[in-house]
Amino acid sequence: MSNITRLPSTFEIATPSGTWNASYDIWLDPTARRDGANTGLEIMIWLNWSGTPQPIGSFSTTVTLAGTQWEVWLSNGNQNGTSRTITYRRAQRDTSLSNFDAMVFVNDSIARGVVQRSWWITSVQAGFEIWNGGTGLLINRFAVGAQ
Repeated sequence: MSNITRLPSTFEIATPSGTWNASYDIWLDPTARRDGANTGLEIMIWLNWSGTPQPIGSFSTTVTLAGTQWEVWLSNGNQNGTSRTITYRRAQRDTSLSNFDAMVFVNDSIARGVVQRSWWITSVQAGFEIWNGGTGLLINRFAVGAQ
C-alpha cells in the first residue's frame, strides 16, 4: 500500500425498497494474501441504506472525506470473523459517489491507527448486504484503479 497514492473510484447504484446497505469495501491485510480470510481490516464505505441496518461496531465520530460527511463506526473484530472493520456511513444517503479517491478513507484509517501503511490492499469490492427485499438493487457503475 505504501506505493499507492490514489485509488480513483466510482460507485453508482439504483435503490428499491427493502432492508439493505450499499457498500464499497476495501480489504487490507498485513500479508500479500491471495486466498483465505483476511486478518487485517475491512473498510466499508456505506453510500446508502434502507430500513434499520447499522454498521457493525460502535459509532466513533463524524469526519469529512471525499467532499462529504461520514459517520465513522469501529469494530474490534471477531464480530464478523477475524478482521477488524471500520465503516464510513454517509451522513446524507446518495446513489452516486463519482470520481472520488478511495485512498482518503485508507489514509484516515491509518491516521486512526487501525491499519498500517506497510499492509497490502488485497481486494476492492462493491455490492449490497440484503436483510429483506432488495428486488431491483442495481450497481449502475463501479470502477477502481490504483496509482
